[in-house]
Amino acid sequence: MVAVPDRAVMPAELTQTVLAGRNLLLTGPSGIGKTWLAKAAVANADAAGRPSKAIFGTTSSHEVPLAALSPFLTGTEAPAENGLLLAQARETIAATLAAEGITLLLVDDAHLLDGLSGLVLDRKSTRLNSSHLVIS
Repeated sequence: MVAVPDRAVMPAELTQTVLAGRNLLLTGPSGIGKTWLAKAAVANADAAGRPSKAIFGTTSSHEVPLAALSPFLTGTEAPAENGLLLAQARETIAATLAAEGITLLLVDDAHLLDGLSGLVLDRKSTRLNSSHLVIS
């Protein structure tokens, strides 16, 4: 028999982790409640004064570069060179998050992110200033 964590206790513990300024990665097989836990932790952190935003990986946008991060890139023209595109995407996302006061980003179904969104988030997670990631 596998011990299942108490659903009332887990979000509170995860929320404390997020409020302590740590990134959070939830892994496991489909259907065990990763999204539910991530959303609960982010909602609790948001209620505690930690503004948040959510992005999602999807099968339909998996092949579209920067699809998951497009809400943060409005009004941005894509440079011709991928290196410049990534640098501009990182800067624009950081500026948008800062302007909106977002300090917590939920990335749901991260395994379905397009490659460039995944790369930008990977780079962002290693250079986080004032925002943190919750990934499920």
